[in-house]
Amino acid sequence: MAAALVTATGIGTGAAKAGPLMDRIEAGEPIRLGYISAPPWCGQGPDGTPNGFANEIVVGSLKAAGFDNIESIILTDWAGVIPALNAGQYDIASCGLYILGERCQNMAFANPLGVMGMAFVVPAGNPQGINTVEDVIEKGIKLSTTAGSAGQKYAKEGNVPEGQMTILTSDAEVFAAMNSGRVDAALYNYFTSKELVDRSNGKFELSDMSKMPIDTKNWPAAGFRPDDADFVELYNEGQKKYLGSEEMLAVVEDDGFTEMNIPDPSVTADWVCENR
Repeated sequence: MAAALVTATGIGTGAAKAGPLMDRIEAGEPIRLGYISAPPWCGQGPDGTPNGFANEIVVGSLKAAGFDNIESIILTDWAGVIPALNAGQYDIASCGLYILGERCQNMAFANPLGVMGMAFVVPAGNPQGINTVEDVIEKGIKLSTTAGSAGQKYAKEGNVPEGQMTILTSDAEVFAAMNSGRVDAALYNYFTSKELVDRSNGKFELSDMSKMPIDTKNWPAAGFRPDDADFVELYNEGQKKYLGSEEMLAVVEDDGFTEMNIPDPSVTADWVCENR
């Protein structure tokens, strides 16, 4: 990323009291993106720049807002993403965290950068007929996902018994558990599930998403510390310009992110916090 700092408009007389991130920016410090390696959502290129559709949308939105002094911090534990953010180890959770009510108590979200559903990863041919949480419960399916994920939340809310759940710390561990037969299925958002399927060389497939209830729809967004609300406003203005643009769609095309994943602009972070 460019080394020079470009300040955004809207800062000055009448602006809200600056939060810690704006203080860093005004001191010439970079905006620190924090993310785990989770293709196609987020990762890092050979030159150290962030990639994956969520990272690309966040970086493009920051640039559209006038900020290009950006650096990456790679995290290793999904469950530690929010605690590390609030501890000040980085500034923006850029891997597209789902906006969930309980998360909204501990962090500030930008408006959604996408909309998507969930899917199970199952053995090819889906011999056990796993398409819903009810299938998991009724058939005694051994289900896995990562700690702190929307998949874990949905399984818990769907009353999947703890004895049927194997909660791991990374997608790679879940993939290994599927490969070894330790678990029967995994539950993730569509993009992560598809990534695991694509990686399996035909061993796994996606469940029938048409059988999943509508309440599995979720909205991911960039996440911030609560006291950086002033910066979230600036970021949202940049995202409004960038999200859905021809430039953005071209950048994320190879990650499978399409116009179908662009959220309705009327769906705000506040609305999702209240309804998820």
